[in-house]
Amino acid sequence: MASNTIMYVALAGIVIGFVIATFFVHKEIVEPLTGEFCDANNPCRGGETCYKFPTEAQAICLGVDPCQKCASKQCTVSEAIQGDFYPKIVICRIA
Repeated sequence: MASNTIMYVALAGIVIGFVIATFFVHKEIVEPLTGEFCDANNPCRGGETCYKFPTEAQAICLGVDPCQKCASKQCTVSEAIQGDFYPKIVICRIA
């Protein structure tokens, strides 16, 4: 009985944590992202790169630094030691 209560309290804490984290992440993108959607089967045109922001449903093609789309203008872009991630994942840093 007590273990069920602890489990429910822990689960509620996790859900609340995700909701709060999602709220802060959504506020990190300055403007709506526009551009063509892209994926492994639909690559970007020349001069553009495919980027995926965790707050967006699909990856988009950008010809500019993806960090410019973040409120803080700072981000981390996925890097791979061998090969390359496609699309590149962009995580905006909180200012």
